Amino acid sequence: MGRRNATDEPRSATSGARGDVDHSPAVSRPKSGGICSLALGAVLVAAAGVRLWAAQDEFWLDEIWTLLSFGRNLHSPRDIFTAHHDNNHYLMTLWMFTIAPQRNWFLYRLPSVIAGVATVALTARMARRWGITTSLLAAVLTAASFFLIFYSSEARGYALAGCFALLAFLALDRFLQTPTVVMGLLFGAATILGVLSHLTFVEFYLGAIAWSVVRLWRTVPSPDKFVGRCAQLHLIPLAFIAALYLIDIRVMQFGGGDPFDMQHVVREAASLAVGTYEQVTPLVVAGIALGTAATLAGLLLLAREKSDLWVFFAVGFLIAPAVLLTARRPPVLHERYFYLNILFLLVLWSYVLGKMVVASRLARFAALAVAGIFVLLNVELTREFLRVGRGHYLDALTYMAENSTGTDVNISGDAEFSYRLYTEFYAPYVPGEHHFHIHTIVPEMPVEPEWVILNSQDRDYHPKGVILDSKGREAFALEKVFPYAGLSGAHFAVYHRTTMRGPRHTPSQ
Repeated sequence: MGRRNATDEPRSATSGARGDVDHSPAVSRPKSGGICSLALGAVLVAAAGVRLWAAQDEFWLDEIWTLLSFGRNLHSPRDIFTAHHDNNHYLMTLWMFTIAPQRNWFLYRLPSVIAGVATVALTARMARRWGITTSLLAAVLTAASFFLIFYSSEARGYALAGCFALLAFLALDRFLQTPTVVMGLLFGAATILGVLSHLTFVEFYLGAIAWSVVRLWRTVPSPDKFVGRCAQLHLIPLAFIAALYLIDIRVMQFGGGDPFDMQHVVREAASLAVGTYEQVTPLVVAGIALGTAATLAGLLLLAREKSDLWVFFAVGFLIAPAVLLTARRPPVLHERYFYLNILFLLVLWSYVLGKMVVASRLARFAALAVAGIFVLLNVELTREFLRVGRGHYLDALTYMAENSTGTDVNISGDAEFSYRLYTEFYAPYVPGEHHFHIHTIVPEMPVEPEWVILNSQDRDYHPKGVILDSKGREAFALEKVFPYAGLSGAHFAVYHRTTMRGPRHTPSQ
Protein backbone atom coordinates (compact mmCIF):
# COMPACT_ATOMS: atom_id res chain seq x y z
CA MET A 1 0.00 0.00 0.00
CA GLY A 2 2.42 2.63 -1.28
CA ARG A 3 1.89 6.34 -1.01
CA ARG A 4 1.55 8.53 -4.07
CA ASN A 5 4.28 11.03 -4.78
CA ALA A 6 3.84 14.52 -6.13
CA THR A 7 4.16 13.36 -9.75
CA ASP A 8 1.42 10.76 -9.57
CA GLU A 9 -1.64 11.44 -11.70
CA PRO A 10 -4.83 12.11 -9.74
CA ARG A 11 -7.13 9.14 -9.62
CA SER A 12 -10.42 9.30 -11.40
CA ALA A 13 -13.67 9.40 -9.47
CA THR A 14 -14.40 5.83 -10.47
CA SER A 15 -11.07 4.22 -9.79
CA GLY A 16 -9.17 5.99 -7.06
CA ALA A 17 -11.40 8.19 -5.00
CA ARG A 18 -13.67 5.28 -4.39
CA GLY A 19 -11.75 2.07 -4.68
CA ASP A 20 -14.51 0.27 -2.80
CA VAL A 21 -17.17 0.62 -5.52
CA ASP A 22 -18.23 -2.54 -7.30
CA HIS A 23 -18.94 -1.63 -10.92
CA SER A 24 -20.18 -5.01 -12.12
CA PRO A 25 -23.40 -4.51 -14.08
CA ALA A 26 -25.17 -7.25 -12.20
CA VAL A 27 -24.71 -5.38 -8.92
CA SER A 28 -24.90 -1.71 -9.83
CA ARG A 29 -27.76 -1.88 -12.36
CA PRO A 30 -30.08 -4.75 -11.41
CA LYS A 31 -33.09 -5.30 -13.62
CA SER A 32 -35.30 -5.39 -10.55
CA GLY A 33 -34.19 -1.95 -9.33
CA GLY A 34 -37.74 -0.58 -9.29
CA ILE A 35 -39.03 -3.52 -7.29
CA CYS A 36 -36.14 -3.19 -4.83
CA SER A 37 -36.91 0.51 -4.37
CA LEU A 38 -40.54 -0.27 -3.56
CA ALA A 39 -39.41 -3.03 -1.23
CA LEU A 40 -37.06 -0.60 0.51
CA GLY A 41 -39.97 1.74 1.13
CA ALA A 42 -41.99 -1.11 2.63
CA VAL A 43 -39.06 -2.05 4.86
CA LEU A 44 -38.84 1.51 6.19
CA VAL A 45 -42.57 1.57 6.96
CA ALA A 46 -42.30 -1.76 8.81
CA ALA A 47 -39.22 -0.53 10.70
CA ALA A 48 -41.08 2.57 11.83
CA GLY A 49 -44.15 0.61 12.86
CA VAL A 50 -42.38 -1.92 15.05
CA ARG A 51 -40.23 0.74 16.73
CA LEU A 52 -43.25 2.90 17.49
CA TRP A 53 -44.97 -0.14 18.99
CA ALA A 54 -41.95 -1.08 21.08
CA ALA A 55 -41.64 2.46 22.42
CA GLN A 56 -45.07 2.26 24.09
CA ASP A 57 -43.69 -0.13 26.73
CA GLU A 58 -43.01 0.86 30.35
CA PHE A 59 -40.01 2.99 31.27
CA TRP A 60 -37.26 0.98 32.91
CA LEU A 61 -34.75 1.92 35.60
CA ASP A 62 -32.02 3.66 33.57
CA GLU A 63 -34.53 5.79 31.67
CA ILE A 64 -36.21 6.83 34.94
CA TRP A 65 -32.83 7.45 36.54
CA THR A 66 -31.76 9.80 33.73
CA LEU A 67 -35.09 11.62 33.82
CA LEU A 68 -35.44 12.09 37.58
CA SER A 69 -31.80 12.57 38.56
CA PHE A 70 -30.60 14.62 35.59
CA GLY A 71 -33.27 15.61 33.07
CA ARG A 72 -35.48 17.30 35.67
CA ASN A 73 -32.65 18.70 37.76
CA LEU A 74 -30.77 20.82 35.24
CA HIS A 75 -30.75 24.60 35.62
CA SER A 76 -29.38 25.24 32.13
CA PRO A 77 -28.25 23.16 29.13
CA ARG A 78 -24.63 23.58 30.27
CA ASP A 79 -25.39 21.37 33.26
CA ILE A 80 -25.38 18.26 31.06
CA PHE A 81 -21.58 18.48 31.20
CA THR A 82 -21.35 18.68 34.99
CA ALA A 83 -23.47 15.71 36.09
CA HIS A 84 -20.34 13.53 36.02
CA HIS A 85 -22.30 10.31 35.76
CA ASP A 86 -22.33 7.56 33.13
CA ASN A 87 -26.13 7.41 33.15
CA ASN A 88 -26.18 10.97 31.82
CA HIS A 89 -26.42 10.47 28.05
CA TYR A 90 -25.88 14.09 27.12
CA LEU A 91 -28.30 14.57 24.22
CA MET A 92 -31.04 12.47 25.79
CA THR A 93 -30.70 14.32 29.08
CA LEU A 94 -30.88 17.60 27.18
CA TRP A 95 -34.07 16.42 25.43
CA MET A 96 -35.63 15.49 28.76
CA PHE A 97 -34.70 18.91 30.13
CA THR A 98 -36.03 20.74 27.06
CA ILE A 99 -39.52 19.27 26.94
CA ALA A 100 -41.93 19.84 29.81
CA PRO A 101 -42.67 16.91 32.16
CA GLN A 102 -44.73 14.45 30.17
CA ARG A 103 -47.35 12.03 31.40
CA ASN A 104 -46.95 10.02 28.20
CA TRP A 105 -43.37 8.78 28.49
CA PHE A 106 -43.33 7.81 24.79
CA LEU A 107 -42.39 11.43 24.05
CA TYR A 108 -39.11 10.98 25.93
CA ARG A 109 -38.32 8.10 23.57
CA LEU A 110 -39.22 9.94 20.38
CA PRO A 111 -35.63 10.94 19.43
CA SER A 112 -34.53 7.30 19.66
CA VAL A 113 -37.45 6.13 17.53
CA ILE A 114 -36.71 8.70 14.85
CA ALA A 115 -33.01 7.86 14.95
CA GLY A 116 -33.79 4.14 14.75
CA VAL A 117 -35.88 4.55 11.60
CA ALA A 118 -33.32 6.93 10.08
CA THR A 119 -30.65 4.33 10.81
CA VAL A 120 -32.39 1.84 8.53
CA ALA A 121 -32.51 4.40 5.72
CA LEU A 122 -28.89 5.44 6.27
CA THR A 123 -27.59 1.86 6.26
CA ALA A 124 -29.37 1.37 2.96
CA ARG A 125 -27.66 4.54 1.69
CA MET A 126 -24.27 3.36 2.94
CA ALA A 127 -24.68 -0.06 1.32
CA ARG A 128 -25.88 1.49 -1.96
CA ARG A 129 -22.21 1.70 -2.95
CA TRP A 130 -22.41 -2.07 -3.53
CA GLY A 131 -25.67 -2.03 -5.49
CA ILE A 132 -29.37 -1.72 -4.82
CA THR A 133 -29.71 -5.41 -3.89
CA THR A 134 -27.13 -5.03 -1.13
CA SER A 135 -28.81 -1.78 -0.10
CA LEU A 136 -32.10 -3.61 0.35
CA LEU A 137 -30.41 -6.43 2.26
CA ALA A 138 -28.80 -3.91 4.64
CA ALA A 139 -32.17 -2.27 5.23
CA VAL A 140 -33.84 -5.63 5.91
CA LEU A 141 -31.16 -6.77 8.37
CA THR A 142 -31.17 -3.52 10.34
CA ALA A 143 -34.95 -3.12 10.25
CA ALA A 144 -35.53 -6.66 11.52
CA SER A 145 -32.73 -6.76 14.11
CA PHE A 146 -34.28 -7.31 17.54
CA PHE A 147 -31.23 -5.71 19.13
CA LEU A 148 -31.56 -2.51 17.10
CA ILE A 149 -35.34 -2.42 17.58
CA PHE A 150 -34.95 -2.75 21.32
CA TYR A 151 -32.50 0.10 21.79
CA SER A 152 -34.15 2.41 19.27
CA SER A 153 -37.28 2.31 21.43
CA GLU A 154 -35.67 3.50 24.69
CA ALA A 155 -34.88 6.98 25.98
CA ARG A 156 -31.16 6.26 25.85
CA GLY A 157 -28.35 7.40 23.57
CA TYR A 158 -27.54 4.24 21.61
CA ALA A 159 -29.85 4.77 18.62
CA LEU A 160 -28.78 8.40 18.33
CA ALA A 161 -25.13 7.32 18.35
CA GLY A 162 -25.82 4.84 15.55
CA CYS A 163 -27.64 7.42 13.45
CA PHE A 164 -24.90 10.03 13.82
CA ALA A 165 -22.22 7.41 13.11
CA LEU A 166 -23.85 6.65 9.77
CA LEU A 167 -24.17 10.36 8.97
CA ALA A 168 -20.51 10.86 9.88
CA PHE A 169 -19.53 7.91 7.67
CA LEU A 170 -21.43 9.25 4.67
CA ALA A 171 -19.92 12.73 5.13
CA LEU A 172 -16.43 11.27 5.48
CA ASP A 173 -16.92 9.09 2.43
CA ARG A 174 -17.95 12.12 0.38
CA PHE A 175 -15.02 14.15 1.73
CA LEU A 176 -12.55 11.44 0.80
CA GLN A 177 -13.91 11.51 -2.76
CA THR A 178 -14.11 15.30 -3.12
CA PRO A 179 -12.74 17.28 -0.17
CA THR A 180 -14.99 20.24 0.65
CA VAL A 181 -15.38 22.45 3.68
CA VAL A 182 -19.06 21.51 3.95
CA MET A 183 -18.39 17.76 4.13
CA GLY A 184 -15.54 18.27 6.58
CA LEU A 185 -17.75 20.33 8.86
CA LEU A 186 -20.63 17.87 8.51
CA PHE A 187 -18.34 15.01 9.51
CA GLY A 188 -17.10 16.99 12.52
CA ALA A 189 -20.62 17.97 13.60
CA ALA A 190 -21.95 14.41 13.27
CA THR A 191 -18.97 13.12 15.24
CA ILE A 192 -19.52 15.61 18.07
CA LEU A 193 -23.23 14.76 18.21
CA GLY A 194 -22.36 11.06 18.20
CA VAL A 195 -20.03 11.44 21.17
CA LEU A 196 -22.75 13.42 22.95
CA SER A 197 -25.18 10.59 22.25
CA HIS A 198 -23.04 7.89 23.86
CA LEU A 199 -19.35 7.58 24.58
CA THR A 200 -19.10 4.22 22.80
CA PHE A 201 -19.17 6.36 19.64
CA VAL A 202 -15.41 6.73 20.16
CA GLU A 203 -14.93 3.23 18.72
CA PHE A 204 -16.55 4.33 15.46
CA TYR A 205 -14.40 7.44 15.45
CA LEU A 206 -11.21 5.41 15.84
CA GLY A 207 -12.24 3.40 12.78
CA ALA A 208 -12.98 6.62 10.90
CA ILE A 209 -9.58 8.05 11.80
CA ALA A 210 -7.80 4.90 10.62
CA TRP A 211 -9.75 4.76 7.37
CA SER A 212 -9.27 8.45 6.55
CA VAL A 213 -5.54 8.33 7.27
CA VAL A 214 -5.06 5.29 5.04
CA ARG A 215 -7.15 6.79 2.22
CA LEU A 216 -5.52 10.22 2.39
CA TRP A 217 -2.03 8.69 2.56
CA ARG A 218 -2.79 6.84 -0.66
CA THR A 219 -4.40 9.68 -2.58
CA VAL A 220 -3.04 13.05 -1.39
CA PRO A 221 0.02 14.04 -3.40
CA SER A 222 2.11 15.85 -0.78
CA PRO A 223 2.83 15.62 2.96
CA ASP A 224 1.60 19.19 3.54
CA LYS A 225 -1.75 18.48 1.92
CA PHE A 226 -1.99 15.17 3.78
CA VAL A 227 -1.56 16.91 7.13
CA GLY A 228 -3.95 19.68 6.10
CA ARG A 229 -6.69 17.27 5.07
CA CYS A 230 -6.31 15.26 8.28
CA ALA A 231 -6.53 18.46 10.31
CA GLN A 232 -9.56 19.59 8.33
CA LEU A 233 -11.32 16.36 9.29
CA HIS A 234 -10.16 15.70 12.81
CA LEU A 235 -8.95 18.87 14.51
CA ILE A 236 -12.39 20.01 15.70
CA PRO A 237 -13.68 16.53 16.81
CA LEU A 238 -10.44 15.73 18.64
CA ALA A 239 -10.43 19.11 20.37
CA PHE A 240 -14.04 18.57 21.45
CA ILE A 241 -13.35 15.06 22.78
CA ALA A 242 -10.30 16.34 24.68
CA ALA A 243 -12.35 19.15 26.22
CA LEU A 244 -15.16 16.77 27.15
CA TYR A 245 -12.64 14.45 28.79
CA LEU A 246 -11.22 17.26 30.91
CA ILE A 247 -14.62 18.66 31.85
CA ASP A 248 -16.55 15.45 32.56
CA ILE A 249 -15.22 12.05 31.49
CA ARG A 250 -12.13 11.98 33.71
CA VAL A 251 -14.25 12.53 36.85
CA MET A 252 -17.25 10.51 35.71
CA GLN A 253 -18.88 8.20 38.25
CA PHE A 254 -20.43 4.89 37.29
CA GLY A 255 -23.84 3.89 38.50
CA GLY A 256 -22.70 0.41 39.33
CA GLY A 257 -23.90 -2.94 38.17
CA ASP A 258 -23.68 -6.61 38.81
CA PRO A 259 -20.30 -8.37 38.50
CA PHE A 260 -19.80 -9.51 34.95
CA ASP A 261 -17.91 -12.12 33.00
CA MET A 262 -16.43 -10.33 29.98
CA GLN A 263 -16.47 -13.43 27.80
CA HIS A 264 -20.12 -14.02 28.67
CA VAL A 265 -21.15 -10.45 27.80
CA VAL A 266 -19.26 -10.55 24.49
CA ARG A 267 -20.82 -13.92 23.66
CA GLU A 268 -24.28 -12.61 24.47
CA ALA A 269 -23.70 -9.57 22.25
CA ALA A 270 -22.52 -11.82 19.41
CA SER A 271 -25.58 -14.01 19.90
CA LEU A 272 -27.92 -11.03 19.83
CA ALA A 273 -26.27 -9.78 16.65
CA VAL A 274 -27.51 -12.84 14.76
CA GLY A 275 -30.89 -13.02 16.47
CA THR A 276 -30.49 -15.53 19.29
CA TYR A 277 -30.65 -14.84 22.98
CA GLU A 278 -30.54 -17.77 25.34
CA GLN A 279 -28.20 -20.24 26.98
CA VAL A 280 -25.50 -21.79 24.82
CA THR A 281 -27.24 -24.13 22.39
CA PRO A 282 -26.28 -25.54 18.98
CA LEU A 283 -28.34 -22.74 17.38
CA VAL A 284 -26.45 -20.06 19.30
CA VAL A 285 -23.08 -21.62 18.49
CA ALA A 286 -24.00 -21.97 14.81
CA GLY A 287 -25.25 -18.39 14.64
CA ILE A 288 -22.10 -16.96 16.22
CA ALA A 289 -19.91 -19.10 13.97
CA LEU A 290 -21.79 -17.98 10.87
CA GLY A 291 -21.60 -14.33 11.93
CA THR A 292 -17.86 -14.64 12.55
CA ALA A 293 -17.36 -16.28 9.15
CA ALA A 294 -19.38 -13.53 7.43
CA THR A 295 -17.31 -10.85 9.19
CA LEU A 296 -14.01 -12.37 8.13
CA ALA A 297 -15.30 -13.00 4.61
CA GLY A 298 -16.41 -9.37 4.33
CA LEU A 299 -13.01 -8.04 5.41
CA LEU A 300 -11.20 -10.39 3.02
CA LEU A 301 -13.47 -9.50 0.09
CA LEU A 302 -12.97 -5.78 0.67
CA ALA A 303 -9.21 -6.23 0.90
CA ARG A 304 -9.14 -8.40 -2.23
CA GLU A 305 -11.04 -5.71 -4.13
CA LYS A 306 -8.45 -3.19 -2.89
CA SER A 307 -11.07 -1.30 -0.91
CA ASP A 308 -9.61 0.35 2.17
CA LEU A 309 -13.01 0.09 3.87
CA TRP A 310 -11.75 -3.09 5.50
CA VAL A 311 -9.60 -0.82 7.66
CA PHE A 312 -12.68 1.07 8.88
CA PHE A 313 -14.60 -2.08 9.82
CA ALA A 314 -11.63 -3.91 11.33
CA VAL A 315 -10.31 -1.03 13.43
CA GLY A 316 -13.62 0.50 14.49
CA PHE A 317 -15.59 -2.58 15.42
CA LEU A 318 -13.09 -5.35 16.09
CA ILE A 319 -9.65 -4.02 17.01
CA ALA A 320 -10.62 -0.84 18.91
CA PRO A 321 -13.17 -2.52 21.23
CA ALA A 322 -10.82 -5.45 21.84
CA VAL A 323 -7.97 -3.13 22.79
CA LEU A 324 -10.17 -0.92 24.98
CA LEU A 325 -11.63 -3.90 26.82
CA THR A 326 -8.29 -5.60 27.43
CA ALA A 327 -6.21 -2.50 28.17
CA ARG A 328 -8.39 -1.59 31.13
CA ARG A 329 -11.23 -3.63 32.50
CA PRO A 330 -14.37 -1.44 32.47
CA PRO A 331 -16.27 -1.02 35.75
CA VAL A 332 -19.47 -2.16 34.04
CA LEU A 333 -20.15 -3.93 30.77
CA HIS A 334 -23.47 -4.68 29.08
CA GLU A 335 -24.49 -6.08 25.73
CA ARG A 336 -25.94 -2.71 24.75
CA TYR A 337 -22.46 -1.17 24.72
CA PHE A 338 -21.91 -3.12 21.47
CA TYR A 339 -24.75 -1.33 19.64
CA LEU A 340 -22.46 0.35 17.09
CA ASN A 341 -20.45 -2.83 16.57
CA ILE A 342 -23.56 -4.81 15.75
CA LEU A 343 -25.00 -2.06 13.54
CA PHE A 344 -21.96 -1.82 11.29
CA LEU A 345 -21.36 -5.57 11.24
CA LEU A 346 -24.89 -5.95 9.86
CA VAL A 347 -23.87 -3.62 7.03
CA LEU A 348 -20.76 -5.72 6.43
CA TRP A 349 -22.84 -8.90 6.40
CA SER A 350 -25.21 -7.38 3.87
CA TYR A 351 -22.18 -6.76 1.65
CA VAL A 352 -21.24 -10.44 1.84
CA LEU A 353 -24.81 -11.54 1.14
CA GLY A 354 -24.99 -9.14 -1.80
CA LYS A 355 -21.86 -10.70 -3.26
CA MET A 356 -23.40 -14.13 -2.88
CA VAL A 357 -26.61 -13.04 -4.64
CA VAL A 358 -24.74 -12.25 -7.87
CA ALA A 359 -22.17 -15.06 -7.61
CA SER A 360 -24.28 -18.04 -8.68
CA ARG A 361 -27.76 -19.51 -8.38
CA LEU A 362 -26.72 -21.74 -5.48
CA ALA A 363 -24.99 -18.87 -3.67
CA ARG A 364 -28.06 -16.69 -4.24
CA PHE A 365 -30.28 -19.34 -2.66
CA ALA A 366 -27.90 -19.66 0.31
CA ALA A 367 -27.78 -15.88 0.80
CA LEU A 368 -31.55 -15.48 0.73
CA ALA A 369 -31.95 -18.47 3.04
CA VAL A 370 -29.51 -16.98 5.55
CA ALA A 371 -31.24 -13.58 5.38
CA GLY A 372 -34.63 -15.28 5.82
CA ILE A 373 -33.48 -17.24 8.86
CA PHE A 374 -32.00 -14.07 10.36
CA VAL A 375 -35.32 -12.28 9.94
CA LEU A 376 -37.32 -15.17 11.41
CA LEU A 377 -35.07 -15.46 14.47
CA ASN A 378 -35.24 -11.73 15.14
CA VAL A 379 -38.99 -11.57 14.55
CA GLU A 380 -39.48 -14.25 17.19
CA LEU A 381 -37.39 -12.33 19.73
CA THR A 382 -39.22 -9.10 18.88
CA ARG A 383 -42.62 -10.79 19.16
CA GLU A 384 -41.77 -12.07 22.63
CA PHE A 385 -40.47 -8.66 23.66
CA LEU A 386 -43.61 -6.88 22.43
CA ARG A 387 -45.73 -9.41 24.30
CA VAL A 388 -43.88 -9.32 27.64
CA GLY A 389 -42.08 -5.96 27.72
CA ARG A 390 -39.31 -4.53 29.89
CA GLY A 391 -41.04 -5.24 33.20
CA HIS A 392 -44.25 -4.16 34.88
CA TYR A 393 -43.42 -2.16 37.97
CA LEU A 394 -46.47 0.07 37.46
CA ASP A 395 -48.66 -3.02 37.42
CA ALA A 396 -46.91 -4.25 40.56
CA LEU A 397 -47.57 -0.95 42.35
CA THR A 398 -51.19 -0.98 41.24
CA TYR A 399 -51.61 -4.55 42.43
CA MET A 400 -50.14 -3.78 45.86
CA ALA A 401 -52.26 -0.63 46.20
CA GLU A 402 -55.46 -2.51 45.36
CA ASN A 403 -54.67 -5.28 47.86
CA SER A 404 -53.20 -3.31 50.75
CA THR A 405 -54.91 -3.01 54.12
CA GLY A 406 -54.90 0.80 53.96
CA THR A 407 -53.97 3.79 51.84
CA ASP A 408 -50.35 3.59 53.05
CA VAL A 409 -48.51 0.99 50.99
CA ASN A 410 -45.37 -0.08 52.86
CA ILE A 411 -42.78 -1.88 50.74
CA SER A 412 -39.28 -3.24 51.25
CA GLY A 413 -37.11 -5.32 48.98
CA ASP A 414 -33.74 -6.25 47.64
CA ALA A 415 -33.03 -3.09 45.56
CA GLU A 416 -34.03 -0.06 47.60
CA PHE A 417 -32.44 2.53 45.31
CA SER A 418 -34.15 1.11 42.22
CA TYR A 419 -37.52 0.77 43.92
CA ARG A 420 -37.41 4.35 45.15
CA LEU A 421 -36.81 5.63 41.62
CA TYR A 422 -39.44 3.33 40.12
CA THR A 423 -41.98 4.31 42.76
CA GLU A 424 -41.32 8.04 42.49
CA PHE A 425 -41.89 7.86 38.75
CA TYR A 426 -44.89 5.51 38.64
CA ALA A 427 -46.82 6.49 41.79
CA PRO A 428 -48.74 9.30 40.00
CA TYR A 429 -50.03 6.75 37.49
CA VAL A 430 -51.61 4.47 40.14
CA PRO A 431 -55.39 5.00 40.40
CA GLY A 432 -56.76 6.20 43.73
CA GLU A 433 -55.26 7.95 46.73
CA HIS A 434 -52.29 5.91 47.93
CA HIS A 435 -49.07 6.77 49.71
CA PHE A 436 -46.15 4.52 48.86
CA HIS A 437 -43.27 4.10 51.32
CA ILE A 438 -40.04 2.24 50.51
CA HIS A 439 -38.36 0.96 53.69
CA THR A 440 -34.76 0.04 54.28
CA ILE A 441 -34.34 -3.47 55.64
CA VAL A 442 -32.77 -3.13 59.12
CA PRO A 443 -32.84 -5.43 62.17
CA GLU A 444 -35.30 -3.19 64.05
CA MET A 445 -37.66 -1.76 61.43
CA PRO A 446 -39.92 1.05 62.76
CA VAL A 447 -42.67 -0.02 60.33
CA GLU A 448 -43.29 -3.59 59.33
CA PRO A 449 -43.68 -3.53 55.54
CA GLU A 450 -46.76 -5.26 54.18
CA TRP A 451 -45.02 -6.05 50.90
CA VAL A 452 -41.63 -7.26 49.73
CA ILE A 453 -40.38 -7.07 46.15
CA LEU A 454 -37.57 -9.22 44.81
CA ASN A 455 -36.20 -8.64 41.32
CA SER A 456 -34.12 -10.68 38.91
CA GLN A 457 -32.74 -10.23 35.41
CA ASP A 458 -32.38 -13.96 34.84
CA ARG A 459 -34.64 -14.81 31.92
CA ASP A 460 -35.48 -18.18 33.45
CA TYR A 461 -36.55 -16.85 36.84
CA HIS A 462 -38.24 -19.05 39.44
CA PRO A 463 -38.71 -17.07 42.69
CA LYS A 464 -38.98 -18.83 45.99
CA GLY A 465 -42.47 -19.33 47.33
CA VAL A 466 -41.99 -17.82 50.78
CA ILE A 467 -39.68 -15.49 52.69
CA LEU A 468 -38.78 -16.55 56.23
CA ASP A 469 -38.20 -14.32 59.22
CA SER A 470 -35.12 -14.42 61.46
CA LYS A 471 -36.62 -17.34 63.42
CA GLY A 472 -37.29 -19.45 60.35
CA ARG A 473 -41.02 -18.82 60.25
CA GLU A 474 -42.93 -17.90 57.11
CA ALA A 475 -43.18 -14.10 56.97
CA PHE A 476 -44.14 -13.37 53.37
CA ALA A 477 -45.75 -15.46 50.67
CA LEU A 478 -45.36 -15.03 46.93
CA GLU A 479 -48.44 -13.51 45.33
CA LYS A 480 -47.55 -12.52 41.79
CA VAL A 481 -44.63 -12.33 39.36
CA PHE A 482 -44.48 -9.48 36.86
CA PRO A 483 -42.19 -10.68 34.04
CA TYR A 484 -39.90 -9.06 31.50
CA ALA A 485 -38.47 -10.26 28.18
CA GLY A 486 -34.79 -9.64 28.84
CA LEU A 487 -32.07 -7.03 28.18
CA SER A 488 -33.55 -3.93 29.92
CA GLY A 489 -35.77 -4.23 32.96
CA ALA A 490 -36.37 -7.06 35.42
CA HIS A 491 -38.79 -9.64 36.74
CA PHE A 492 -40.57 -8.37 39.87
CA ALA A 493 -41.76 -10.95 42.38
CA VAL A 494 -44.30 -9.48 44.82
CA TYR A 495 -44.66 -11.00 48.31
CA HIS A 496 -47.42 -10.24 50.83
CA ARG A 497 -46.95 -10.38 54.60
CA THR A 498 -48.52 -13.64 55.73
CA THR A 499 -50.43 -12.08 58.63
CA MET A 500 -52.04 -9.53 56.29
CA ARG A 501 -52.63 -11.81 53.37
CA GLY A 502 -56.25 -12.42 52.46
CA PRO A 503 -57.48 -15.92 51.55
CA ARG A 504 -58.36 -14.80 48.02
CA HIS A 505 -54.71 -14.47 46.98
CA THR A 506 -52.95 -17.27 45.12
CA PRO A 507 -49.50 -17.12 43.55
CA SER A 508 -49.64 -16.37 39.85
CA GLN A 509 -47.39 -15.56 36.95
